[in-house]
Amino acid sequence: MWCPNQECPDALELGAPAEFVEGKTACPFCGAALVSSLPPWADPAASEIRLVPLMPIMDASWLPRVKATLDAAEIRFLLQDAGAPGSTSWGTGGGFDPGAGKPVVMVEESDFERASGLLDPLKAELGLEPGGALPELTAPAWQPSACPQCRKTLESGEGDEPLAYCYHCGASLAPEAADR
Repeated sequence: MWCPNQECPDALELGAPAEFVEGKTACPFCGAALVSSLPPWADPAASEIRLVPLMPIMDASWLPRVKATLDAAEIRFLLQDAGAPGSTSWGTGGGFDPGAGKPVVMVEESDFERASGLLDPLKAELGLEPGGALPELTAPAWQPSACPQCRKTLESGEGDEPLAYCYHCGASLAPEAADR
């Protein structure tokens, strides 16, 4: 049995609905009638967010306008470094690192059409094709056999995506990094 009340003090404290043994009929924390299945708001599969690329950020000066436009429409967004898919920052331009590659604005799939329409005028002004093809988010095709910085061997299996950073020392594995 589960408490279905998302505002239950216990759910707010734990971040999940309280589970009770059979025989209980009401939540002792909020008094709500218990239900026999996990409430939809607590189902991890229902809360899975699917992100899609919206536009690349070629210059950090674009971020305030993109942020203002998306924030005004209450569209959550994520900045994702195209070279390092794990490097992200929700809703702000605080994660921008000009040396790490060009970040891409990612939005929830359900918000894509609306966000794209709102940013089309900005894209046109900045020289990007409004409504055009989405940026590709792929790891670098070039893969060294050893890290150019720490010289440790980099192993990967067939079919693995190329690494963007050394898993030993964190150095960039982009082709230009090997030339240094």
